[in-house]
Amino acid sequence: METEKPDGWIENQENKKCVVIHHSAFSQKDAPKQFERIDQFHREKGWDCIGYHFLIEADGEVRAGTPAAEEGAHCKQENMNRVSLGICLVGNFDEENPTEAQLRALTALLLDLEIERGNIFFHREFADYKSCPGKNLEKENFLDQVFVPNWAKKIVEKMSQKEIKTLPTKKVGEMPLYHLLAVIEKFSK
Repeated sequence: METEKPDGWIENQENKKCVVIHHSAFSQKDAPKQFERIDQFHREKGWDCIGYHFLIEADGEVRAGTPAAEEGAHCKQENMNRVSLGICLVGNFDEENPTEAQLRALTALLLDLEIERGNIFFHREFADYKSCPGKNLEKENFLDQVFVPNWAKKIVEKMSQKEIKTLPTKKVGEMPLYHLLAVIEKFSK
């Protein structure tokens, strides 16, 4: 069973082989739902819609913005608007941390997009005068959690060899990888 795709999803994204991750810089405590607020702000700038391709609310809801086949308005440096997908997490991660729900949703989205590890960037890598997506989101630690470590691959292989078919409510073959990793992590402690 595949993960549910957000509205606006397209299967063919050949012109977008990388992502740039952002934060909204507005506290999620003050406004846990920010899609409409940011969309309105971007429209007031004269844009057609929110400049990000995806926005992840504090509760982990993934909202589609600019269609993935179109150029975004999220990172003008090095022409990244044209060649990347912009993903924004709601919150100010200089002052607070992303929620677990946001990190799970971002992980799922990155895996679904099939973006290679080396093609995932933080906005601050192109705009070094910014901290975006905030000092509390450390890139390498996050990416280590997104991409399957070797120990997890070995556990999955062993589970397959032993024909373990069921996990809580779903079959291994139908469970999205990020769910399976969460189960492995829970039971490996």
